[in-house]
Amino acid sequence: MGGGNPSHIFSQRKILMQNECDIENVRCISTSDTFSILRGDACFLPYPKAKLLSSIGVVKIIGKIKGKTKAMDDCDYLCRQGYSNRKLTRIAWVQNYAINGGAEISNFDAVQIGESLGFDVVGVNLDGNKSYDILDQADVIIVNNLHSQSKGEIVSYLMQTKIPYVKYDHDCSEKDIKVFQKSRLNVFISPQHKQYYVKKFGDNIINTQKSICLPLAFNVDKWVKGNNQRIPNSVFVPTYMKCRDNVMRYIKEHSEKQFYVAGSIQPIGNAISLGEIHYSDMSKYYQMYESVLHLPTTTRAGERVIFEAILSGCDVEVNSNVGHASWPFDWRDERVLRPTLRRALYQFWHEIERIAYGD
Repeated sequence: MGGGNPSHIFSQRKILMQNECDIENVRCISTSDTFSILRGDACFLPYPKAKLLSSIGVVKIIGKIKGKTKAMDDCDYLCRQGYSNRKLTRIAWVQNYAINGGAEISNFDAVQIGESLGFDVVGVNLDGNKSYDILDQADVIIVNNLHSQSKGEIVSYLMQTKIPYVKYDHDCSEKDIKVFQKSRLNVFISPQHKQYYVKKFGDNIINTQKSICLPLAFNVDKWVKGNNQRIPNSVFVPTYMKCRDNVMRYIKEHSEKQFYVAGSIQPIGNAISLGEIHYSDMSKYYQMYESVLHLPTTTRAGERVIFEAILSGCDVEVNSNVGHASWPFDWRDERVLRPTLRRALYQFWHEIERIAYGD
């Protein structure tokens, strides 16, 4: 087991690690279709992330790196090579870092708070050099989505280890029941998400093991209403490909509205294509339109875009496939949603500490 200190009490933790680091951006070129830019396109990434993605063949660093230091390398949990020498609770966070999606965004937000609370978090990369020393030295292992050809190898390790692990799931794609059965805790990001797996695997994943529902990790300070004048009768469609058939029907039935669709699509009726929008620019788009339309065609665990939209001052139109719409609290009210999401991050780490040191 790792070097955690059981005398640390959650409510008395002090900030031991900096929330943010002054990280130099470095110019890269994409070398893989798995990255969120097109192969051959150039981009700027924080040096630690560029270093990691370069090591697994996703990007090639083409810009000059100046003045990099060990502190710079270590400030991103993705690139750390080992735990610190301080007596902190050691967390091995297992995920596929080559994919940039909603789960990965949530992971960054969760780890930032965890580190500020004194947890020592090191990423274990499913698609890179997996360090079993990192896993063996952990106090708790957090297992995120296992989208990787290396999944079987990690699952075999989890079935044999005596170190407690938490399955922190973010979607509805896990097919291996034993991952949920052996975990110390199963964390689902919505009631619908939990019910999806109960229906698939039976009550034994919650009756024989403790499980909780917590809203996904979310940095609410990134999303604000702004002071922009919104376009009258405007509807923003941020995720067209997840909702294509439903969105097309909705557009045809609502000629009184003007639709603005993220992505490069053929114009449809009273819809305008906005082209590809970088995720870092999404906040200003939410602030331009009156409402957001999100109608997935399949069951989804959460769908963070609706929370982003609400925190940014938009009304939202969703269907029953949106996992976050199954929450019993008034999630459409920004005054309720914002503190609920902020609190959920601390509740998550409280559960992790409980598992590390007992009830």
